[in-house]
Amino acid sequence: IFEWAFNNLKLKNIAGVNDFITDIPIRFGRKTDTLRLVPKEEVNVLLPKGIDPSAVIVTPVDSKMVVSAPVKKGAKICQGKIMYANNEISRVDLVAGESVGLSVPGFFGYFFKTFFKSKSGK
Repeated sequence: IFEWAFNNLKLKNIAGVNDFITDIPIRFGRKTDTLRLVPKEEVNVLLPKGIDPSAVIVTPVDSKMVVSAPVKKGAKICQGKIMYANNEISRVDLVAGESVGLSVPGFFGYFFKTFFKSKSGK
């Protein structure tokens, strides 16, 4: 079995620590409404020889996730599923690829809008 694995499988790099995986919505972000996600560590997987690493994709476990600012670069946001041929083969932590500051006017605008909406019974 070891000989078969050695002859037929190869460890391939799918993504580095600075490689963009996806972005997700961020509330109250200063100058942005999305947050870029990158893997916390390099993503390496065993694949059959001859398979292009682009056949492997990484997607957030919760595809409808929204985070709120502020967020520091490197902060863990969620886990990502490593998928090959529609099968989950592993998981990796996804972290913020950049820091996003809090938009104070955006935050207070949302707060007052929500507060007055709840007081009016709508």
